[in-house]
Amino acid sequence: MGNKMERLRLLTIVFLVLMVVGWGFTGYFAVTKPQVSGQQTKELTIAGSTTVTPICEEWARIFMEKYPNVKITVAATGSGPGIKACGTGEADIGMSSRDVKPVEFEKYPNLKVFPIGMDGVAVIIHPTNPITELTKEQVAKIFAGEITNWKDVGGLDQEIHVYTREEGSGTRHCFEKGFLKPFEKEIFGGALVRPSNPEMRVAVSTNPQAIGYLSFGFLDPSVKTPKIDGVEATTENLLKGKYPAFRTLYVLTNGEPDLVERAFIGFGLSEEGQKVVKELGYVPLYERLGG
Repeated sequence: MGNKMERLRLLTIVFLVLMVVGWGFTGYFAVTKPQVSGQQTKELTIAGSTTVTPICEEWARIFMEKYPNVKITVAATGSGPGIKACGTGEADIGMSSRDVKPVEFEKYPNLKVFPIGMDGVAVIIHPTNPITELTKEQVAKIFAGEITNWKDVGGLDQEIHVYTREEGSGTRHCFEKGFLKPFEKEIFGGALVRPSNPEMRVAVSTNPQAIGYLSFGFLDPSVKTPKIDGVEATTENLLKGKYPAFRTLYVLTNGEPDLVERAFIGFGLSEEGQKVVKELGYVPLYERLGG
């Protein structure tokens, strides 16, 4: 029953995303060339989610090659700070790896939200850890501080070192929603906080007793992803609704985007921009659902 509900939710998200993008390509994002003339330079500041940062950095690199008069800076500050920076005007474009909260819309009512791709959040452990599989409930209990030794889940007789992301992190929000909320649990206070995906990966990859979680886009051989209830952390399983933690990735503007902002977002939603999303290990908007 749970898997069916998750798949239904995923289908709904993808349907809404495709509607938005379809509307964008036929109308709103039809403007493809920034209106920057002569020696005028247009500066574009982008800030927010560390998950979305690699996507926007690569988009910015390609975009600036196409339009040298546009200067783009991208800052990895986290989803919450990115939404705030966009809402207050400190950044032209915000990045978020979670949905904007109702309270944030109340505070910044002019926010415009644009889906750009999808992502999963995987449980990670050190490559030398003999554990190959965990249940979702075991993961919940580990992060809640109820299971504290690896031997209690079939591993070595060693203390479990739990790593988490900071409050406001989109990656943390997705992980909590997929793994802890179903069991009405919360991450315990003793968990070690790391403020970004790269720092989380370094922490777990250098600590044989560690467990953490990471965006699919940051997975590499330096960490190990145990199966969850027999399901591997793959894009295919994510799209089938089998893996517990998935989310939509967004960019945001404060009010209607101007022509340069619109051109940048339009590039990101184009075939070339979505190819970048896929190459970086995320799920492009047009990936077909399987299974």
